Amino acid sequence: MVYLSQEFLNNRITKLEAIVNNSFDEAKRVESIYILKDLAVKNEEFFTFFENLLISDANPKIRNLAVKIIKNHYLEKAFEPMCWAYKHENSIECILNIISTLGKINNQLSKEYLVEKLFPIKIPQFRNYIDKLLERNEIYNLSSKNLANLLKNYHIINDFISNFELIKYKIKDGRIIDLDFSFTYNNGFTQSIIEQLPRIIEDLKDLRSLNLKYNKLKMVPNFIKKLKSLKYLNLSNNQINIIPHYISEMNLLEHLDLSWNYLNTMPPQISLLKNLKILNLKHNKIQCLSEPLIELKKRGLNVQI
Repeated sequence: MVYLSQEFLNNRITKLEAIVNNSFDEAKRVESIYILKDLAVKNEEFFTFFENLLISDANPKIRNLAVKIIKNHYLEKAFEPMCWAYKHENSIECILNIISTLGKINNQLSKEYLVEKLFPIKIPQFRNYIDKLLERNEIYNLSSKNLANLLKNYHIINDFISNFELIKYKIKDGRIIDLDFSFTYNNGFTQSIIEQLPRIIEDLKDLRSLNLKYNKLKMVPNFIKKLKSLKYLNLSNNQINIIPHYISEMNLLEHLDLSWNYLNTMPPQISLLKNLKILNLKHNKIQCLSEPLIELKKRGLNVQI
């Protein structure tokens, strides 16, 4: 076993800190932060270092990384810096991770803070639900985690409304359950709209329906596998030529529309979707039923080719 001297470690840490604070190379900065994190877990001095990154770094990716490190390794000290960061942060990814951290703290102080941040919400579907909770004196019965989830859902839909004016959505009990981005076709947008989604859409743990029709997608977005509650998924009228194996992880999926794409076949994993009832494959390049599709038909599935 090789033992490193304290002097060597101190020099190593000093060099890493210099890279994080002075380099313009984002990849080197991120790599250095991860090394520092491994060297410095639970060290008071390094908490201050990560806190300063959270509060003052100009790069949102670095700030977001600082949030995650503080959340995972310094949670007992996280409340005050997270409150400051929530007030001043403008990156939606950072905001969502800040809220998650406040939810993980899960004490009376964090709970009261999260409730306070729910009060100014004006989007009607959220406002109505919050008012009902207040009328029934139930809002303080929710855990910090549930309060954080409500606040995250609000910020996500607010971000969508700000960036994609005509987005269609449905909210139930303060949670987004339905998103429709098919409007992009009619409003001249390109696939860049979808490229902006993965950073936040995977936080929608209660999403049941997602429509990505007419979005010029060449592949199934990776964030799809994170949406474990999906029952309806529309990927029709895109340019998809392969379905990834992780489609089998979407255990609750009932309706999958893949029509008007460039598919030649379906992966064997498609037969693992036990709740699937409708599979639309019309207007693809599939010439005959493969074994997975035959298996689905035997189960009485409505397979449309």
